[in-house]
Amino acid sequence: MRTRNIIIISIIFAIIIIIFISKSNYISNINNNKNISKVCIKNNCFSVELAKTNEEKQKGLMFRESLNKDKGMLFIYDTPTKANFWMKNTLIPLDIIWINKNFKIVHIKTAQPCEEDPCEIYSPDEDSLYILEINAGLTNELRIKEGDIAITQ
Repeated sequence: MRTRNIIIISIIFAIIIIIFISKSNYISNINNNKNISKVCIKNNCFSVELAKTNEEKQKGLMFRESLNKDKGMLFIYDTPTKANFWMKNTLIPLDIIWINKNFKIVHIKTAQPCEEDPCEIYSPDEDSLYILEINAGLTNELRIKEGDIAITQ
């Protein structure tokens, strides 16, 4: 009987350690989000350029004449925010995808290049920690919608 109790306690202890390690890895991934190179949604992956600094965020995809279908730009914020976007000096239409701290898509907007001032401002209803920009129309084509989960690699 004593051996059985030791085995049960060992199994419970092992489960607790596994949960702790998994949770630590998840938190570590969030804290190390500056190393993301890919974002996947519904088995569709996009290699991403990162916009981490204020200068990179302000420039975004301005002046780009094209963007490959499997590429995008990921804007990373230090804290959740209602980040506003516009298309000033952006030459290609984009789908803008706001993603919260739990990697859930909270807002999607298709944005066209701004051809005259004032440019339209695109805003989410909820806070987000990440914003992914991909070619316009891909969210519809790939059936990406609010509530879907993004996975970073």
